[in-house]
Amino acid sequence: MNVRENKFNLYLNYSYYQGKDVIDLFIDRAFERDGGRMMQDSYRKRRNYSHYFRTGCDYYLNERTVWGVSLGGNFSRQKENAGMFTEIQEIGVAGNTYSYAEQNRNNLSAGTSMVHKLKREGGELSASFDYFHYYRVGNQLMDSFKPDTLKGDMKGNTDLYVGQIDAVYPLSEVWKLQAGVKTSFVTIDNTAGYMRPSASGWLPDGALGSRFVYDENINASYLQAGYEKDRLKISAGLRLEHTHVHGDFGGNTQLKDSSFTTNYFHLFPTIALQYGLTSEHLFQFSYGRRITRPNYGDLNPFTYIFDDYTHEGGNTKLHPSFSDNIELGYVYRDWFQTVLFFSYTDDAIMKSYREQEERRIYVMPQNLSSYVQTGVRVHAANLSPASFWKVNLTAIGIYNNYGWTEQGQKMKNRMFTPILGCMNQFAFASVWSAELSANYNGRMAYGQATVHPVLEVNIGIQKKMFRNRCTVTLFAKDVFNTNYQKVDIRSPGVQAFVDERHNKRVLGIAFSWRFQKGSDTKESRRKKEINETKRVNL
Repeated sequence: MNVRENKFNLYLNYSYYQGKDVIDLFIDRAFERDGGRMMQDSYRKRRNYSHYFRTGCDYYLNERTVWGVSLGGNFSRQKENAGMFTEIQEIGVAGNTYSYAEQNRNNLSAGTSMVHKLKREGGELSASFDYFHYYRVGNQLMDSFKPDTLKGDMKGNTDLYVGQIDAVYPLSEVWKLQAGVKTSFVTIDNTAGYMRPSASGWLPDGALGSRFVYDENINASYLQAGYEKDRLKISAGLRLEHTHVHGDFGGNTQLKDSSFTTNYFHLFPTIALQYGLTSEHLFQFSYGRRITRPNYGDLNPFTYIFDDYTHEGGNTKLHPSFSDNIELGYVYRDWFQTVLFFSYTDDAIMKSYREQEERRIYVMPQNLSSYVQTGVRVHAANLSPASFWKVNLTAIGIYNNYGWTEQGQKMKNRMFTPILGCMNQFAFASVWSAELSANYNGRMAYGQATVHPVLEVNIGIQKKMFRNRCTVTLFAKDVFNTNYQKVDIRSPGVQAFVDERHNKRVLGIAFSWRFQKGSDTKESRRKKEINETKRVNL
């Protein structure tokens, strides 16, 4: 809903979701030291409920200045029942593990912003402040055939504060200057506890869980200059960042109390060039250095137990990865584009798989030595084989090369991957339309893992009625149920094959009714993406 009245613009969005998911998982592990083999087959059923809302108001102080406030929230609940059968023939082990897990997530966000357009055409000054609060509480009950009953309780709070100021000032008709500053503060407080049954009741397991507290402050400033005249566009910028991090882990009977503090400064240059040789031929070049920081959950050292043979945890020793990225592109008549790209990443963050005692695999993120990606991307848009038919085609060829050291040995995983996409749009009449799309992702190297090819086909048909006020759409996603994940994993001493089938095939119907045309009343603030929110994976 949007209402624009005089100097006020009010908006409200609300949605509710309820659904069930089914996940089939098969794991085949081969152990090199004794030739043993473990087979696991699991079935998980999830129930999800969520409420989402976003509301706010923009107030036009004058013709040049707009002030806005917003409030949002997402409240979700997930319940999961799972059963896994495990068999190790060599040692005569066979049995079932059953588990029940429940998670509740309550996320809130609030923000305020102001945008002021300068008298000089194209000039603008903006400022904003945002607050995000993430809260998660979960519990787990696992009953294993070993026997090894376990009960876990986890909860976590994340508070994120982000403030920024940006300015755009045209120096002349051909030169433009942009500058800004940004600061963010993150505070995380997570606790986890596990208990096992005894004759006297439930007793804490001191080897699992504890408390983890993490604080992070990032301060950044940037300056960018742009030049545009005739067929030439150039922009160059430099961003300076300072990061301060402090973390405390309460420890347990397996790990001692620990803490860490990190301070670092980094510079990130960018440059982009675009030149139109003629009105039909355009050449592009860009270079940029980027930083990828660990997700907050990946830093959390707690152990999450899937079953007796698969544990997962975070890594407090993770540090950011840095990449240098280059692209060279050519565009013909705005419908054909081809791009050559290359990137080199130091300390890429990927999952690692390590064997522990009793054939247990421990999954945790780690920094790889290097990651090189190179390839070509080709895109053709708005092709028209017939008057009622438009086609968009995408073809990408990627060569991934991962390198790391494991137990003193240099390891590599490198592979060429084709990626293909085709979107077809049909307009049979003024009220009938349809879409048919297909996407294919070839075999791909992904750190220690190799992902098998994936194909997905989607279709949809739409009709407009009642003078185009009503729209009815019938759609089918993943028609042939082929979008599932198969992965080969190679780690020292163990090879594994994972087949995870999360049923993504959907048949649906959508209905919409436009009551009146109204005016275009959107949030006035061109809200920039806040990267820190992407790192919340608790």
